[in-house]
Amino acid sequence: MREADALVHGREAALRSIAEHLRRYQSSMEHPDEGKSVVVSPISGIVTSINVATGQEMTASGVAPVEIENLSHVWIVSQVDEESAPRIRPGDRQLTWLSPGEAPLSSRIDVIEGHVDTKTQHILARSLVENPQQQLRPGMLVKTRLFSSDKVEGVLIPSTALQTFAGSPCVFVLTAPHRYSLRIVKTGPSLEGQTIITAGLQGGETVVTQGSFTLKSQAILAPSAEANG
Repeated sequence: MREADALVHGREAALRSIAEHLRRYQSSMEHPDEGKSVVVSPISGIVTSINVATGQEMTASGVAPVEIENLSHVWIVSQVDEESAPRIRPGDRQLTWLSPGEAPLSSRIDVIEGHVDTKTQHILARSLVENPQQQLRPGMLVKTRLFSSDKVEGVLIPSTALQTFAGSPCVFVLTAPHRYSLRIVKTGPSLEGQTIITAGLQGGETVVTQGSFTLKSQAILAPSAEANG
């Protein structure tokens, strides 16, 4: 008998709950403006996620009904190759372009990740940038340029002069009229079509910038002889 009474009371409670939901739904249909609530954000920003729907009952589930991000400052993440990563440090200068032709944003590198991304083989460098106009949004793709504070000494040549021979970078140096010699070199940073040669080339020497691939083919066929131009 007690079990039957408990079952009846449970079903009566369920019916009362359903009736209350129906009453709220009918009230919101008859008076739509009365069902609205105003949510005031404690910070300025943009709404990135809405986790509630019309008519949904709010409970203490721990899930925020609305998520807002403050974009007055944003993190810009740059991918740096393993060879260049040792040359940059926190505090070094960074320029960021939102689109071609626009003036870049200037900032400083704040954080350099301590591990290499196994998928891209790059290291991530982060820079915190002021964003008063909220031009930068999460997920945007931008172009960045990171400047090393380390000094690099060498000879600056056009990057088109570089070739690879037996797995090493090389250039072809003019040794006599129409005669060129293959020279294995060590490269430094590259920027805007120019590369610094840190070893293997002296200032004042002339290198081939056009047609070096043809000379490379000749060097492969006759590695002990000088190439003819």
